[in-house]
Amino acid sequence: MKDSGAITVPLKDVRHAVGRDYEDWKAAMQAEYETLKEKGAIEEVPAGQVTGQVIPMKIVATLKPTDVPGIKKKKIRTVVCGNFVKKHAQEELYTANADVTSVRAVLSEATRNKWGVQVVDVVGAFLNAPLPADSEDIFVEPPRILVQYGIIQGGYKWRVKHAVYGLRQAPRAWGQERDNQLRKARVSMGNGKYAVLEQSHVDSTVWLVMEDGGESESKNVNLVHGRKPLRYLVDYVDDFLVAGPRWLRAIIIKWMEKVWEVQVSESLEIGTWASASYLGGTIQATSKGFRFHQKQFTLDLLKAWNLEGCKPTLGVGGDLPSETVEEAESRDEPDPREVKLCQKLAGSLIWLSTRTRPDIAFAQSKISSDATKNPARGLAMGKRVLRYLAGTAGWGLNFEGEGSDLTAYGDASFEATKSISGTCVFFGGHLLAWRSAKQPQVAKSTADAEVTALSATLGMAENVKALLCSMRVPVELINVMCDNKAAIVLSTGEGSWKTKALANRVYYVREAVRLGLVTVNFVATDRQKSDSLSKFLPRNRMLETRRMLAMEDSEELTESSAGRAASQQ
Repeated sequence: MKDSGAITVPLKDVRHAVGRDYEDWKAAMQAEYETLKEKGAIEEVPAGQVTGQVIPMKIVATLKPTDVPGIKKKKIRTVVCGNFVKKHAQEELYTANADVTSVRAVLSEATRNKWGVQVVDVVGAFLNAPLPADSEDIFVEPPRILVQYGIIQGGYKWRVKHAVYGLRQAPRAWGQERDNQLRKARVSMGNGKYAVLEQSHVDSTVWLVMEDGGESESKNVNLVHGRKPLRYLVDYVDDFLVAGPRWLRAIIIKWMEKVWEVQVSESLEIGTWASASYLGGTIQATSKGFRFHQKQFTLDLLKAWNLEGCKPTLGVGGDLPSETVEEAESRDEPDPREVKLCQKLAGSLIWLSTRTRPDIAFAQSKISSDATKNPARGLAMGKRVLRYLAGTAGWGLNFEGEGSDLTAYGDASFEATKSISGTCVFFGGHLLAWRSAKQPQVAKSTADAEVTALSATLGMAENVKALLCSMRVPVELINVMCDNKAAIVLSTGEGSWKTKALANRVYYVREAVRLGLVTVNFVATDRQKSDSLSKFLPRNRMLETRRMLAMEDSEELTESSAGRAASQQ
């Protein structure tokens, strides 16, 4: 399964396709070949005229999700086998992609400002990026299946001229081309006014749409920093999330259509209940804001593990006892097949737990930890999580409300070895970031563990604040909530600490409190929103913490919206 939610189809199934499937795959291959030709990405060369290395190519066949639930379209991508190309020590390959925290921050701002959002997909994005002029000629062998399907003739090789998928330098080439186009964008808004795109200094994939004040304004630093963005744009490879007023989105998208060939989703306006796929999930407009969920990905995951018809569980915690140090040391070497299987399951759960499902973050961290040490235990726990997901497939993050306070919750679970820290950060009631992880050192007491978690919580909250400030969203104070009074006393300067390592963490929080940047407050355990990120919880408590983490079920929202529409009629 791919990160986008697409399902890879084995090549043998494509080769032996018949009837309607054969015609659909042939049409997908024809479309891919025509795209390569139209964008000038390849040049056909007789085989006898080629000198030097010829790199093989293959096709990647996928069933890609659409905005219509349960409907997938066939897609073919020709890919260079880049692993056959000799590596160079000096080659630069890195390119940035949006962090999911930035996506959630933009959805939060869209909710607070009553904006709509749209998803824009650049068709054949990499093929728009020419390779550097000083690069050596690259010749490839076209996939033989294209000859089998009658798309191309045999006896020809291709000279690669653009960033064809599979080349190691392709992502960077596209990233540079994309960013260069966005930097020089200047769009007319009418009445002699223009809009330009300004890059966030924290996340370079977040772009602020600003009114162009001309050269004189750009020299006034205070004025520039005081301007409010008209809207936002987030890029993730070739997918753009555009948030802002409908009229402004329209002119920006019109500019993008002039630069690239794009596919644009329907407009997601608050109250319309429209939805669009983005980043392997679904963004859905609600009556008061937006929801971000991964229901289709979850259903595909259950199907991949043959659990689509299983009996759901109401919680992620199981009856698996904690393993002692002696038991761990006496355990035999794990079966490599079980290790690989557990790692595969853990990877899929990471994709869910880091984007829309904070309620499984703690269980996922446990499964990842067991993957190479005790994969049998990890698989047992993972399948219980899958059964939990079977009953909560439609749950996701809810973005509603108009607050502007930045509040972080930190919690710890004191363990015999390394304790667990759980952290979640809210802005205006919208969950923007969270984490469940083992602490870097062994805690000697509950207070030790809580102080370490408190320090980690402040660090994550400061990262979120930096992102929001780079988006010109004012944040004055960070509120940190902790359910351990000893940790609060130590962190606010009313107590002493003798352990140097922990003292540094204590002083880190104390300094922020002294400067007036942070307040540390007590919160009762039953109101601790990060409780499920540090431990397994009983079923009733699990349901309660899901609500506290601003999560909702898409099924409930759809039914309630239908009821409201019927009552209005």
